[in-house]
This record gives sequence, structure tokens and C-alpha cells, in this order.
Amino acid sequence: RELILSRKTDTDAPPPPELGLMVSEIEGQLTVLSSTSDDVAKYSKRLDELMSKFIELSKRTNKLNEMARVYNAQQLDIFSARLNRTMEEELERRDRSEEVKAT
Repeated sequence: RELILSRKTDTDAPPPPELGLMVSEIEGQLTVLSSTSDDVAKYSKRLDELMSKFIELSKRTNKLNEMARVYNAQQLDIFSARLNRTMEEELERRDRSEEVKAT
């Protein structure tokens, strides 16, 4: 009976040194993972900020392109009207010139 009580059980034995090394490695990996998580969160936030800026710039670009399209259409109309007026004036001059030659 005394013999049974005096025997140490497996739970009383000190942990093997490899276990301490494994715990140390796991803690190191958790630290790296935590740091990486923080970096991912930081970069995700920065990406959101950049996407917001990109969307805003895209809206501004679309607005500028629409303004440029309207302006170019107006300029084309003006140019077309001037060209038509010039062609009519040239035709009138040619007609007058032919009338003068005919007389």
C-alpha cells in the first residue's frame, strides 16, 4: 500500500524540454501573426482610403469629360457655321465674278 502511494504519476513529472520550446515557438508565431494582422488591417484601411479617392477622382473626371464634350460640340457648331458662311460668301463672290465677266 505504501508503495502505491509513494509512486509518482505521469502528471507529477516535469514537462519535457521540447514542450517549452514548442510553447516558445507558438508564442513567437502568435506574435508574428498578430503583427501581420495589424499590418493587414492598416493596409486595408489605406486601400479603402485610396478607393474613396479614386471614386471621387473618377466622378470629377467624368464631370470634366462631359464639360469638355459639351464645349467641343459648341466649338464644332461654331466652326461649322463659320465654314458654311465662308463657303456661301465664296459662292456669292464667284457668282458676281462670273456676272462681271459675262457683261
